[in-house]
Amino acid sequence: ICLRRQLDRPVVLRMIGRFRKEAEGYREQVMSKIRELEQSDAGSLISVHLENAFIDNESLSREFAEADCVLTPYLEFYGSSGMIGHACRYRKPLLGCLDGLLGELIRGRKLGLCVDPRDAKHFAATMLRIIDGEYDYDSEAADNYVAAADPLRFVQLLIA
Repeated sequence: ICLRRQLDRPVVLRMIGRFRKEAEGYREQVMSKIRELEQSDAGSLISVHLENAFIDNESLSREFAEADCVLTPYLEFYGSSGMIGHACRYRKPLLGCLDGLLGELIRGRKLGLCVDPRDAKHFAATMLRIIDGEYDYDSEAADNYVAAADPLRFVQLLIA
């Protein structure tokens, strides 16, 4: 993939959230790849910022409001830390994993695109598709997802 031909502006990739202690080796691999990218020809086209820390709700809201899309390339796809709900609340397309509930929700509700997170080339190509707007996104489904997950609605269902 030639980013230089594909992009008309620099891309900022913000990785936010704390790596689990048992994922320290993976974090080191990510940091190594970020350093390689910064030294490559693509370094002027894409910058990667890693914030390996817990962030508060106000900061998280700001990140989602400013994002163009939300990447959820989880290798363990059984949870999402609420990323789908946050992305839907801000109507941001998701790029997620193919497998599990996460992939099913993203594909089934047309909330973005899914890839195998282990296939870096396909992941990068799919990210470019999102940047170019080449995906189906159902904003009504996003709004419905947020409404269905509303805590007040949940309580009302319990006491009804």
